[in-house]
Amino acid sequence: MKKKLIWLSIFLPGLLYLAKWLFEGTPIEGGAWSGGLTLTKIVNEFCAPVLILVGATAYGIALANVFRVHIMTLMNRKKGWQYSLIVFVSFVTVFVICVIYGWFSKERPEGAFDAVEFYRSYIYTPLLVTVLAILGFYITYAAYRAFKIKSLEGVVMMSVALIVMIGYDPLGNYLTRYLGNTRFFYLQLPELARFLREDMNGTVFRALQIGVYIASLAVSWRIWLGIEDHLSEGEEAK
Repeated sequence: MKKKLIWLSIFLPGLLYLAKWLFEGTPIEGGAWSGGLTLTKIVNEFCAPVLILVGATAYGIALANVFRVHIMTLMNRKKGWQYSLIVFVSFVTVFVICVIYGWFSKERPEGAFDAVEFYRSYIYTPLLVTVLAILGFYITYAAYRAFKIKSLEGVVMMSVALIVMIGYDPLGNYLTRYLGNTRFFYLQLPELARFLREDMNGTVFRALQIGVYIASLAVSWRIWLGIEDHLSEGEEAK
């Protein structure tokens, strides 16, 4: 019974959205013959609020789960409990700032101190840039270790990586600047880097997107039709 209820809660809203997409703007959608009740009205006034409620509940559950994990880490003094303490202090501080300066101080004189903007500009943004810089360093290091020239594929990958990195650097423009006014201008490193990044990489990226969309559509149909039993069985499927 529980499995059927879960499947119906997925199938019926999906059926309404599918019918709205198929019959929107046609007499089948509804209107005068249905007392003004249309598929669009049903979706917008009934399904959409439920979807927002489910999404908000999911965010709340995720937040509660994050707090539960960090509380257990602090209580048991596990390795890295200091980071859990930083998470709590940061969350409470930002929450209080947003409540005070975001909700209760909506009308402030021009030039007044804005704690939210101060946090965003001088705390959040520098930390974000630092993390991204460290991540870029590790990605470059991993690419260096992975691009070992032991095969033809390794030669191609290393060559493309060097052309793109040097081409987007001022050094690439300097090394091939003499080709700018010749018929071989397209062999300049910046032009080659742009071609590889925007044209070649764009083609590959679109092919990957098509594959992802097809796989997502197949999985969505399996979930909608109830073929994916383990989604509703939970621990029993293990």
